[in-house]
Formats: sequence, C-alpha cells, structure tokens
Amino acid sequence: MESMTSMEQARVAMVHAFQLQYKEKVSSVLPYAIYTIPEISLVGLTEDDCLARKIPFLVGRSHYRDNPRGQIIGEFILAVYNYPTLADAYKYAAYDGLGELDRWHRSRQNNP
Repeated sequence: MESMTSMEQARVAMVHAFQLQYKEKVSSVLPYAIYTIPEISLVGLTEDDCLARKIPFLVGRSHYRDNPRGQIIGEFILAVYNYPTLADAYKYAAYDGLGELDRWHRSRQNNP
C-alpha cells in the first residue's frame, strides 16, 4: 500500500510544484493490498472500524472456492480456462452484499 500511496502523493506534489491542472489531491479512500497467494485487497473501513465507530454496515462475501481463477491456482490444477480473473470475486461479494441489504430492508418492513 505504501508504494501506491506514495506514488499518488508524488503525483500531487508534482502538480503543485509545476502548477499543473491535473491531480490536485489524493483520495481519502486508499486501497490496501497484500500480494500473497491468493491476493488480498480492501478499501474503506473494516468491520472492526465500523463496530468501533458504531456505524451500521452490511457485509458481502465471495468464496475463493467458487471463483474459476481460484480453482485454477488452488484446487483444480489441471483445469483450463481462457478468461478467469479474481475480479469475479468482487462481483460476487457485491451481489452478496446487495442480497444482505435486501434482507435487511425486508426485516425492517416486517418488524417496524
């Protein structure tokens, strides 16, 4: 994370130093990545952060075993796929989070 953040900070410094009209500040939401097998990344507050700040939150999850790329590099070493990436995991986590949000709305309607 430090190298990504420092690169963005350097870009902003150069914009200010040379009075360019490009990138004037670094986002307050920075990605965090761990380059392991499998890769891990996140952005924003963690569940613990939300709990500590008493911020309501919902969680969407994706399972590594359900992702074709995860299967290729983990459990089904002889499989052949042309397209897969780990980005599908984010899509499934988003779908799961939307499902959680829908269930939460329905529970509030049933229990006002």
